Amino acid sequence: MSEVLPAALAIDGGNSKTDVALVAQDGTLLALVRGPGMPVRLGPQTVGVIEELIRSAVRLAGLEQAGSQRAGSQRAGPGTVAAHLVACVANVDLPAEERELERMLSEQAWTG
Repeated sequence: MSEVLPAALAIDGGNSKTDVALVAQDGTLLALVRGPGMPVRLGPQTVGVIEELIRSAVRLAGLEQAGSQRAGSQRAGPGTVAAHLVACVANVDLPAEERELERMLSEQAWTG
């Protein structure tokens, strides 16, 4: 990909609402979207909520061409949308839950 990716994909997943932001390399806010809160239990629904918000953020930032379907993926996702990801998610409290969330988010390949 010849385009420079946004520097960060930031996820603030709370109990009542979730915010997702895309931030450019120079710190400029490219997109900020808000959606529903996180499910009570960590699982596929957690990733689903986040993915829909990432799709919206990518569209809002005008980066839809940058986020292409990953080779071999069973479903079309937004693809790689930023260089780094930071996520703070409600109901992920124990070290095992943190590792599981990290695994789940890494599998999506939203960031390098």
